[in-house]
Amino acid sequence: MNKITLLAAAAFVGVAACSPPASETTTTDTTTMTQPSVPTSPMLAPDQTAEQTNTFAMAVAISDMLEVEASRVAQTKANNADVKAFAAMMVREHTATTAELKTWATTSGVTLPAAPDDGAKLLIDNIRNADATGFDDKYLDTVIDAHEAAISRFEAYSRDGQDSALRSWAATTLPKLRTHLEQANTLRTAVNRT
Repeated sequence: MNKITLLAAAAFVGVAACSPPASETTTTDTTTMTQPSVPTSPMLAPDQTAEQTNTFAMAVAISDMLEVEASRVAQTKANNADVKAFAAMMVREHTATTAELKTWATTSGVTLPAAPDDGAKLLIDNIRNADATGFDDKYLDTVIDAHEAAISRFEAYSRDGQDSALRSWAATTLPKLRTHLEQANTLRTAVNRT
């Protein structure tokens, strides 16, 4: 860039910096001009905030139901003792997160679903109906897929969630979900080796 271009750019920046804030009226010699108002932050409207929070809470509740039900089946159907132990831990820990979510829902006036949705029911039925030879792998695949989706949701809500109590809970719960995913991946590798 030459000196003239640089000076022109600097002058433009200087003029822009001295411009009045958005939606402030300025008066010129002959005309009054109103500059358009530009939103400065991506705030959600109250109904969007409630929708975002409800969507997250419903998805978590359904995911926990899937994890608990599939893991209950795995406690009896799994072939590998480590998979059975993992399933027992999953029942315990996802029952605990369900209880925590229900406490938040009660204090927030949110009604959580009482049963899994059709998608979760289908996955649970697939686990129930899986044959013995491929059961452990099928169960672990389901758990891994569910945890990958849950981690994505929890990361987003812990970063951008509008309900501060739920956002804090999501951030606190996230490391547990990452640990579950790591354990499931390790188990799947071990099961596939045998």
